[in-house]
Amino acid sequence: MKKAILNYYPITANLFYDELGERLCAEIRQIYFWASEGTNLIEQDLQQIQEDLAEITKDQRPIRGAYFCPYEMFKHIYHMVARSAERAGNNVVLLLLTLTKPSGGVLPKDLNVTAMLKLKSAISRALRKGDVFSRYSKSQYILMLSVRQFSDVEIITERLQKCFAAEQPPKGVRLQPKARELSPIV
Repeated sequence: MKKAILNYYPITANLFYDELGERLCAEIRQIYFWASEGTNLIEQDLQQIQEDLAEITKDQRPIRGAYFCPYEMFKHIYHMVARSAERAGNNVVLLLLTLTKPSGGVLPKDLNVTAMLKLKSAISRALRKGDVFSRYSKSQYILMLSVRQFSDVEIITERLQKCFAAEQPPKGVRLQPKARELSPIV
């Protein structure tokens, strides 16, 4: 049962984003965390654990591009990265990508669903393995990027715009980026 919950949670979460523009309620997220906590066996050795943790796709090729995860997991990664960045003096930036009409209005549902899939593909291709992103809302992705300096975000944003355009998104879709440096955790 726990494995089924872990398999279907991302599908259900995306459906909620697409249909209602909302995240799943706290109770469902708690069930997901409950299911993910008890999946490890005591008998596993380090080799089995390492194989379980290895980033490989179903066809056994290494994953390329940015790491996509559910927003709840993104929050945990944020805490880990913020602590590490503060200690090591690294620069980490949050980049929010929003899809809108050229006039700034909300996209129709069918246009939004198609554009979000294309944007997810573009993000995955445009960013490095060490970057993390998640779906934040019906029409937004949140990205966590390691950069040398804040001004590097402009280069990354241009690369994202080009990759998104190469995906041939539906006409009448505008990509709006908004960046902010990671706040240190107190």
